[in-house]
Amino acid sequence: MEQPIPHLPKPDENMPPDHLLLAPGRAMRTHFFLNPGSYEDYPLYTNGIEEASRNSPTWYHSYHARHGLLVWLISGEVSYRIEKKHYLVRPGLPLFIPPGYEYYFETTEQCGYQKFVAFFQGVNLPSILETLKLNQPIQLSLPQTDPLPRKLRLLRILIRRRPPDHIMRNAGLTMELLMTLSEAIPRPQEKSLFLRLACEKLCGNFEHPESIASIAWTLGMNERTFTRLFRAQMNQSPHRYRMQRRMESACELLTRTGFSVKEIAFQLGFCNSFYFCSQFRREFGMTPTQFRRNSGQKKNSVTTPSC
Repeated sequence: MEQPIPHLPKPDENMPPDHLLLAPGRAMRTHFFLNPGSYEDYPLYTNGIEEASRNSPTWYHSYHARHGLLVWLISGEVSYRIEKKHYLVRPGLPLFIPPGYEYYFETTEQCGYQKFVAFFQGVNLPSILETLKLNQPIQLSLPQTDPLPRKLRLLRILIRRRPPDHIMRNAGLTMELLMTLSEAIPRPQEKSLFLRLACEKLCGNFEHPESIASIAWTLGMNERTFTRLFRAQMNQSPHRYRMQRRMESACELLTRTGFSVKEIAFQLGFCNSFYFCSQFRREFGMTPTQFRRNSGQKKNSVTTPSC
């Protein structure tokens, strides 16, 4: 069994398991639930925001975190221990802890600190964290001017007001927070993780396409937030992106298969071949039949070398 950190007194039997209840200062924590189980099946949301200010030695031990936690220091410093690894959290160096981890934190010799702690939940939280590479404890480097504290305060306002229609705004802000953390992870150059997930969803099944609203719901946000984030990174709407990919698939099918125009339209999820042909003409300036004929002529014009 690990020994307590040397410069803190060892709790005795008459002392609670953590020192938070005895430490001078204030901690304001709010919960999103209107009643137990209100959002048990919701994909993603912030369940609570704690804004804590302490000015004396403080410690706390959690044996199994039920939430995903984001720790953001406004001032001071706090030492965290997660599975024997230590993290010194300071302003600009936030710490993210996924659900299920045991963690312990304590003040340093400075004692005083002011911090935000966000508590994330949702049935899709594990898969979202895995996609965003946030499925293990990680400390990141963000500038102190980062708008993250402003978003945390806005979430706290939404949570305190508790109107049912604010859950979608809560979910959208939560996803933005997680993506901000994900994009701060040092990694080789690659497509944005949000874009990779969004593009996979948009192009996953053309025959039975998932609606934009459904994709946004899966990612824990409303359609408006999803569209805004996608457009900001791709300079086009999700609808436009999906249509371009469908047209690319149409060209591939027209060139390499013998499927009829009607069959191709069905495979790509168009309600009928007339709508497919009109979209194809708008994209390429010719009908699918003309495109197939031109592609065939180009193939036939290539001569096979003699032996």
